[in-house]
Amino acid sequence: MTPLSPRELALARRALGQQRAAHRQHGDAAARQAFGLGAFEVGHAAALYARNAPWLGANTIVNLGTLEPATPEVLAQLLTFFRDAALPFVVIVTPFAEPADLPEQLLGAGLSPWSSHWVLARPLPGLDIPSSQPAVAVQPLTAEQGEAVGRLMLGDDAPAEVLAFMSRPAGPHSTRYGVWAGTQLIATAELTVAGQLAYLSGAITHPDHRQQGLQAALLWRRLADASALGCTVATTEVDLSNEASLRNVERAGFVRVYQEQEFFWRPPRDEQQADATS
Repeated sequence: MTPLSPRELALARRALGQQRAAHRQHGDAAARQAFGLGAFEVGHAAALYARNAPWLGANTIVNLGTLEPATPEVLAQLLTFFRDAALPFVVIVTPFAEPADLPEQLLGAGLSPWSSHWVLARPLPGLDIPSSQPAVAVQPLTAEQGEAVGRLMLGDDAPAEVLAFMSRPAGPHSTRYGVWAGTQLIATAELTVAGQLAYLSGAITHPDHRQQGLQAALLWRRLADASALGCTVATTEVDLSNEASLRNVERAGFVRVYQEQEFFWRPPRDEQQADATS
């Protein structure tokens, strides 16, 4: 059980989008200049963009239709911005978004289904950390170790500009954690705090070091730190098809609350390139 209803959790998670938007507008100056980072709000929806990072994950619309119905005018303003800038983007839609036919409107506007994920949550008061956890040294990461995070996520062959984007500093309310094997970062994950809500994200483990309890150790460390910071609820997301990650977080007390859908759009030239390489 969670202390919040599904709709209450969705509303609480709005603060995460607002924090991300504020960081795009006022965060690290060098990153904002290098990647053309910015954000704006229309009808309580937030558009997060990176003009110099033309990748789906860098350009996102969140909180659409959450506080008030997304009108055709709001939808047109948001979609037109990204299309005019030729930036591929993703729209995340909760099951409580209004109007109820918002997914159909996005499809009608030329977007395509991308993926869906579970939103999970658990209460933090009375957190009981298992004593049988593997002896894993979990350490907070510094901003200077961001490149190691980017390389773990993308691999050593990632394009330099993509690596630089993924290596940029975390937000002021976020902490990255890592597990090292000598000088190699082999697992990482992130904690973001928004009021009394803790958001767990960014979990990845090097393929050669899976099934060693590293993500379980990172999970419990983040829950412990979130509880110490006064958070009362922790939330995370897991792709519908990722049964291993679902089992991992459910063992830590998370329950599945609702599913979110993601829709995407690419400029026509990107679609042609994708077809040519598929």
